[in-house]
Amino acid sequence: TSVQVHSVGQLLTINPMDDTLDRTQYKYAALDQQSLVFTLVYETKWATVRLGRNASVQFQTMQRHFAINIGSVQTITVTVTGMPVSTARILFKKNSTHVETAKYQLQGDVIQFGPVKESDEGIYFVRAFNCFGCVFENFTVSVLTPASTDTRGSNITSECNATVTMTCNASGNPQPNVTWIFTSAGQQPLELPAQRIILLGAHRYRSVLRLDNVWRSDEGIYQCNIDNGLGQAQVDYTLSMNCAPDYPDVNILFVSNDTVTVFTSEPLYTGGLPIRNYSITYNSRTVFVDAVSRTVERRIENLDPWTRYTFSVKAFNIFGSGPAAVISTTTSGAPDRIVFSHSEQVAVKISEGCREVAFVIPNIQRNGGGLVLEYEVSYSPTGGRTMVMAIVGRNVLIDNLKENQAYIIEIRAKNVYGYGPLSQPLVVVTPKCSSSGSQPVEIWIVTVIAIVEAIAILIIVVVYLHTTRKKKKSSDRREVKERSVPDMSVVYESVVETRIEPGESLTANPLYESQTTMKTTQHTD
Repeated sequence: TSVQVHSVGQLLTINPMDDTLDRTQYKYAALDQQSLVFTLVYETKWATVRLGRNASVQFQTMQRHFAINIGSVQTITVTVTGMPVSTARILFKKNSTHVETAKYQLQGDVIQFGPVKESDEGIYFVRAFNCFGCVFENFTVSVLTPASTDTRGSNITSECNATVTMTCNASGNPQPNVTWIFTSAGQQPLELPAQRIILLGAHRYRSVLRLDNVWRSDEGIYQCNIDNGLGQAQVDYTLSMNCAPDYPDVNILFVSNDTVTVFTSEPLYTGGLPIRNYSITYNSRTVFVDAVSRTVERRIENLDPWTRYTFSVKAFNIFGSGPAAVISTTTSGAPDRIVFSHSEQVAVKISEGCREVAFVIPNIQRNGGGLVLEYEVSYSPTGGRTMVMAIVGRNVLIDNLKENQAYIIEIRAKNVYGYGPLSQPLVVVTPKCSSSGSQPVEIWIVTVIAIVEAIAILIIVVVYLHTTRKKKKSSDRREVKERSVPDMSVVYESVVETRIEPGESLTANPLYESQTTMKTTQHTD
């Protein structure tokens, strides 16, 4: 039967806790302090009752939080009471579950922690119990660790006006203090304003340093210092600025058979600095152009005709070059070689007669990007002298050829870049002329007709007779002039017939100059 005991001097008043007993049956009892045995006085009998106390846990101090350096040993004094003697266990709260730990146990009134590890940190419970009840008392253990970091510094290269972010992980208990120090060349170290701190986990933190619109003045060493009183750590970053320009704007202004003119405009982003020069790379060759203005031109010469070239252009400032702008083009050139197909050779015909050849030059695949100014036609008999004629247009007419003769004809085209290569030889054989006119052969040839030769002979005869007559007239004039006239009063009348050639002056006639009228029947043939 449970009873509630109240002390009244040396006597104890006992009130029964069991409702089945008559409360008036119990009056007083004598207590044996050593054995905690009461002698109860009943109205009708005596009874002996053994009393007890619930288990209890008391710490030596009011402190319930214990901070222990990592690797060290900490002694915690705990008093456990109860009657009968209570049993005590140490429990560790892990993931919201109380787990009995065998590592740390109560030895007498002492719990000895150590050497502690980071994993020993947490909430502990002392559980004491006996037959009269069970109690829990908790305490916490915090493991102190020096400041440390798992971040490695690095070298950072950034463009101007960009954003640079640096991180610094810090660990330690208590929480470390993180500061950033900036050191520039020739300048005193400068502490930067407090940076954002991010909690990563238990006693783990991250400090983030963010630099916006970085410039050349931001170049230097950034030092992350970590300190929590138990230890220190440091992380170094080196920031280098590469304010190189962006790629330039590139165009092709002029293309010829051996020359390309490259036009370059200043990049939109110059790195905040003047552009010093440009590099133009093509076919493993590089030329440099000074940036005398915001736009420059460069004439690339000695190129091969009909060749595709790729030009890579970079802009430079004092920090170096940026990315390249790439552009391609194909050089032009003189016209291509003229090629006669089989059908075009058949189209070469002999016109009326047998000494004249006519045909049409075929189209050229590539004319050099411009108009064909003229065609040069070379023709020669086999083993004979070569004759050259220039024509405008594709219609060719070659005359004054010999009959029954093989001719080799070669043609090349010309544009503003010069002459192209000669075509393959075109062999034409003129037929033997016949009285019936043209010959229906593969190549028609027109020759000089025979009547032309007869006319030439007649002209030669006429010229000869005319020359002989003029010589005779000159002789008669000299004879008349040399005659003597003894008596000027005597008038001789004579009739002289002479011929005045067309265009001959009358005053130039010797007979007119002698002022003598002569009549004679003499005739001169």
